[in-house]
Amino acid sequence: MRVTNCRQWAFFLSLEKFGQVTRYRRARFRRYSNLLDTALNASIVGDAVLQMRLPSAMPSTSEGITSVRRDQKFDSWGHPFCLMAAGDRFAVISAGPDATTPISCLNLHIAKKEILSSERKLYQRPSGEVVLILDLNSPKRAAEQALQRP
Repeated sequence: MRVTNCRQWAFFLSLEKFGQVTRYRRARFRRYSNLLDTALNASIVGDAVLQMRLPSAMPSTSEGITSVRRDQKFDSWGHPFCLMAAGDRFAVISAGPDATTPISCLNLHIAKKEILSSERKLYQRPSGEVVLILDLNSPKRAAEQALQRP
């Protein structure tokens, strides 16, 4: 595009600025879309664990759950969910968007105390992990528990 006067130049700049804003919005939307997809898959994995009812039978990752479709066993970034029991609660944990390699569930910096004491059911930690905490004794499904207010 050849710019010949000030009016055309202003129009060209506005198009370029619009393009950057559009790219930013798309990237931001993609980030939130990935977080939502991760939360939905975590709730599906959580429902499968709630049906087990025995924390001792719970595998350490979502890959060990046979009642969930393969594509639902992973977060939006391709990592399996880590499962951690603490008392009558358990957490479905995604490594989050900043994890560059598959993580070991043993290396997560989430303490059982955090799972037991957290009032929030679904949140993202400052370090990037996405955490869904569920009560084993609740009659509610995972999505209902995640949306319930403290």
